[in-house]
Amino acid sequence: NNTNLYKSIAEHSHDSLNTRIETGGIIRQLFSRFLKDAERKIMSQDSRIIKVLKYIRENINHKISVNDLASLSYLSEDHFIRLFKKEMGTTPVEYVNLKKVETAQLMLVINDIPVKDVACALSFDNISYFNRLFKQVTGETPTQYRERYQ
Repeated sequence: NNTNLYKSIAEHSHDSLNTRIETGGIIRQLFSRFLKDAERKIMSQDSRIIKVLKYIRENINHKISVNDLASLSYLSEDHFIRLFKKEMGTTPVEYVNLKKVETAQLMLVINDIPVKDVACALSFDNISYFNRLFKQVTGETPTQYRERYQ
């Protein structure tokens, strides 16, 4: 989050040049692991969908229902799902799940917390479902993913 980021930057602003360069290299190396699997971002031109995408990004650690997203865009659920799929190429549920898995990937690599805690932090009540979804999206279990990147 921004507060911790700014605090960390302030704490380390007096580090030596070699430490800052080394830290920057480590961060770039970490990001490069994610970029090799990155896909081109689809961006909507519809202001209602842009508002929904922002909401999803800011609330990824909460339960997000299609009904909430439809209300946010002032559309019926059916109309919202059709519009979202047209604009984003996927359903709202699939998109939210993908974003939750992407967040989980980052959490697994940078935090040493149990997989069940990662799932709970992203509002998954069922750990088995989280594991199945993660494997469906990434091709490996959360534990395998963590081991590969550590």
